[in-house]
Amino acid sequence: MNWIQNKLGNYFNKNVFRTLFIIWFLLFPFDANVLPFPIGFITIYPHLFLTFFLLGYSFLSTPKEQIEKSYKFTIGFFFLWVMYGMFFSLFVVEKSYAYYEIRSLILMSVTVWLLFRVKYLLGAKSFFEILHRFSIFLFITLTIFAFFEFFTGIHFTGQYTEKLWNLPVEMFTYAPVFLYDNPNNFMSYFFGLAIIIFLSDFRLNDKPFKILLIILTLFFFSVVADSTLGKIAVFLLFLSLTINNITYITISYKKNFMWIAIVVLSVIYCVVTKPLYYGPIWKNGDHYFVKSINPVKIENNKMVFYSSDTLVKYFGEENVALSFRNYQMSNKMYSSDIRENLLKNGWYLTKLSNFIGVGPAQFRWYHQQKLVPFPTTTVDSPHDGLMEILSQYGLPIFIPYIFIFIFYWFKSFRNRRNNLNYFIFMTICYLLFFIISNMPSAFLILNIGWILIPILLISSSQLLKKSNG
Repeated sequence: MNWIQNKLGNYFNKNVFRTLFIIWFLLFPFDANVLPFPIGFITIYPHLFLTFFLLGYSFLSTPKEQIEKSYKFTIGFFFLWVMYGMFFSLFVVEKSYAYYEIRSLILMSVTVWLLFRVKYLLGAKSFFEILHRFSIFLFITLTIFAFFEFFTGIHFTGQYTEKLWNLPVEMFTYAPVFLYDNPNNFMSYFFGLAIIIFLSDFRLNDKPFKILLIILTLFFFSVVADSTLGKIAVFLLFLSLTINNITYITISYKKNFMWIAIVVLSVIYCVVTKPLYYGPIWKNGDHYFVKSINPVKIENNKMVFYSSDTLVKYFGEENVALSFRNYQMSNKMYSSDIRENLLKNGWYLTKLSNFIGVGPAQFRWYHQQKLVPFPTTTVDSPHDGLMEILSQYGLPIFIPYIFIFIFYWFKSFRNRRNNLNYFIFMTICYLLFFIISNMPSAFLILNIGWILIPILLISSSQLLKKSNG
């Protein structure tokens, strides 16, 4: 690349590159929803254009420091993954799904390469400052939209938004949020941005209340969206916050103990002496659920509705709610059972392919063709990031993929004493990454995963230096 830099290096402007990268980062949660321009088989939009433009533009300048061999190996692996998928697609039955996923693999590899290039061109300090500042901005933006959409019932129209018409009124937890259709996709981006916030500030442990506010926001929407994985992720975050800040809180607030005691006692007094009201999703949900039931019968060729109070009088509120839920779930499966069967089917496909994978996006095709042993109703996507990779690309991709994360984690473990609190939070973020990869129906097609991978790996390397400020 030296001849490119010699010939065209004068056209590289660091400030322009930095500004375009900021715009690129701000656009990634919106993806193709901003100024899409379809041209035949592909749709061009600003974020897609900037991804390739920034990568090409970055080669006009020389990085500030020598790129590590481990980074080169990582970048090479993702491009080998693309080649593996492209070769595999020649032999699969359903090629349209395969082509779409290969497009995602290409964008993932380019995004990983781009973020490594940006880190080395701008320097770690500037790179993480940009990530921190604008990930907070995006997190607040999504929070505002989430509050607005959940509590007004007004949503951006998406592919699945009209499903709300077919759901009982009390099941408002399904409500899609901000262009993502499915709340699980929203939660993936929401938690992903929180991970970027945590990893991009090496002194964030000095701001426990800022972390606590983010955790409480994540917890609130995990409950509202009925996300079990979200609640588990929040628990891990709260655990790491507690471990990291026991000493900090004890030392920093020792002088202000009296004021803290007054505040805590005041809160306890208010909670104990004032009655609290809990809404439908927080307490006594059966009561609100039963009230939404309106039995109907036909008299003289007319529909006659009557209150559910009559049913409650004879059978009791709990029995009415249980009976109606059983009716709703007749010929249906619970989400947990579907996910379990998807995992079993994924393992079945892995063994069926002799551990080399069934091919790009073929998990979905096998389910649509009913060529798997365990029923999953109409759900045909993996809903598990690791199984998505293992069943479709086999051990040749799965093993090095896992190895990369283990390698970088051990790399940071050896240097954990440089910043023990950051290492603990980073370890939790590794776990969160694999948790949120199970939230959406398919993780490989979401750009939040493409962005989190290099940020996790780059963050791990920063513990090699004692000066992380």
